[in-house]
Formats: sequence, structure tokens, C-alpha cells
Amino acid sequence: MSLNPRDVVVVDCVRTPMGRAKNGCFRNVRAETLSAT
Repeated sequence: MSLNPRDVVVVDCVRTPMGRAKNGCFRNVRAETLSAT
């Protein structure tokens, strides 16, 4: 596999917790706070 200098490459990621259910631990946390890294 060869890469073009203009190719986009993802080198890191963050997993957002999905605990916003009725009794989840993140139910009172705003989406902006959950997505902030």
C-alpha cells in the first residue's frame, strides 16, 4: 500500500461513553462535555 502525500490518515481516536440511559452514570452530562477531549 502506498500513500499519496495528500491522503488523510487517522492516527488517534477517542471513544465517547454511551451511558446516557435513564439511570446511566452520564445522564446529567451534556453532549458537549462528553465529546470534549
